[in-house]
Amino acid sequence: MRGVSVILPTVRIDDWLDDAVQSILDSSDVEIDLIVVHDGVEPDPLLPWMKDPRVQAVHHQVRRGLPAGLMSGLEHARFELIGRLDADDLADRRRLGRQADYLTSHSDTVAVGTRTMNIDGDGHELNEFRIPVGDDIRSNLLLSNAIVHSSVMFRKSDCLAVGGFDTSLPQMEDYDLWLRMACLGPIANLDEVLTYYRVHAGQMSRGAKPFGIHIARVMTGRANLRRHLKAPVFPSIAKDIVWRGVQFLRYYGIIRPGYER
Repeated sequence: MRGVSVILPTVRIDDWLDDAVQSILDSSDVEIDLIVVHDGVEPDPLLPWMKDPRVQAVHHQVRRGLPAGLMSGLEHARFELIGRLDADDLADRRRLGRQADYLTSHSDTVAVGTRTMNIDGDGHELNEFRIPVGDDIRSNLLLSNAIVHSSVMFRKSDCLAVGGFDTSLPQMEDYDLWLRMACLGPIANLDEVLTYYRVHAGQMSRGAKPFGIHIARVMTGRANLRRHLKAPVFPSIAKDIVWRGVQFLRYYGIIRPGYER
């Protein structure tokens, strides 16, 4: 049976975390190695899942941020295939097996996400997250982040080959990584809803600033990917202008984040 290491960072201990962990432990057709990175929060040894031999609890005594938590997870991962889930989201029990099958049969593909359903705080379905699907969605990355971070699976070696998650970025660490990994090979999204993304007031993407190092890094990544894909220059520049404008409109509340549309 194929092994998958799943990195699940958290900054709190609550029922959503319990549900997220259980959704991974309930996965079928794969051997699970779940790394729960407690970023600035004390692990609770009394939680039932803390006693599960498939769970590794990594503890940052001082909060270091999501990219650092993800890199800690990579350091502890036992398997080459790396899955992701956020501490407030859920994975379908079939998801990891489907993605492992895909990466096994598509050796040139560096990452694969899934269609994703938005849910509310009580787990009720809202609407589907709008993302492209197919065997190579890299051209869509020249317009926007076309992969739901909480849905992705990739190879550890490919991630580390491009430097891993950039711990200097306060936000958009996922988009930055996909842009770099996309220069190694195709990125896919499965045409099946296998991830459930919880929409709530505390999400970091609601407050992502439209300026700063993360914006500069993403713009550099987009330019590098454009050159790699040999995409036309002027349409790509137009897409850059649109993307920058959307960041300002979202930040100032003129339009809603993509997962709410």
